[in-house]
Amino acid sequence: MSPKEYTSNNKIISKRTLEQNSTYNRTKKTSDNGNKKTKNRVSKDFRDAIFRNRIFEIYDNLYDLKSTKELVEEGIQRACKDLMVNRAKDFEELGVRVDIKSLVKKVKNEFPYSEIPSNEKRARNFYTATICNLVSESVSDLVLEKH
Repeated sequence: MSPKEYTSNNKIISKRTLEQNSTYNRTKKTSDNGNKKTKNRVSKDFRDAIFRNRIFEIYDNLYDLKSTKELVEEGIQRACKDLMVNRAKDFEELGVRVDIKSLVKKVKNEFPYSEIPSNEKRARNFYTATICNLVSESVSDLVLEKH
């Protein structure tokens, strides 16, 4: 038997019996989506702490002097240093210790070298955005793993 329904301003208000209320829980169910939102929020916060202009400068000054792998490594190190300086207090409060060497190695292995565009300006933007995203995602993984 369905509950009685009353309409008011085109909204349906359901009157449930005690038995029906016990079979339906209105509390939100936890899902993986909440974790994903948290990770995205944390990752965005870390990405905002990285000075993209410094990574652009590395690319602009060294792209014709160094190999792509060396450029990526320098950019990752710069992003990590920016992040460590700008979020040092947060890391201290959370008790998270970030090993820059292992982070650089991890991100360097994940960097999509084959996808770098041939156009110089697009390559510069791709280089900077990819480094910022990979570093922030890696650090957010460490932080969320810890807590």
